[in-house]
Amino acid sequence: MACDLVVVSREAQFVVGYGKLGTSTDGGLSFHLARRLGAARALEILLARDSLNAEEASSLGLVQAVVDPASLEEATFALARRVMDVPPAAVSEMKALVGNASEFGLEQHLENEKQAFLRCASTQAFSQRVAGFVGRSNSQRKSPT
Repeated sequence: MACDLVVVSREAQFVVGYGKLGTSTDGGLSFHLARRLGAARALEILLARDSLNAEEASSLGLVQAVVDPASLEEATFALARRVMDVPPAAVSEMKALVGNASEFGLEQHLENEKQAFLRCASTQAFSQRVAGFVGRSNSQRKSPT
């Protein structure tokens, strides 16, 4: 639950056995479930469910992709490559914004977004990507001669 993005096999099972053991959660499970699903849904899973299968976890938004076991590694690396294609500063800023979204009101969040955008816009990666985008746009607009 602490992962940002999750790819699982169709055969995955998420077992929640703390209640049956007579103990509370550990390792941050209650924190992450509550943040991802809200308090009521997190309590339902922790107190009234024995397990979730991959499809149930997906329908709750706990995982981003459910794939056949044979393609798990390929799908995981494909997602990782997509994230790695995003400049590190942008990844860091977006993770911080999303992670703190419930901490502030909209006005403060908009200010945080503005400051994060300005920090990203001051990087070389941003300049290079904008130049590449503008170059592609201009070459697409030229009529063939």
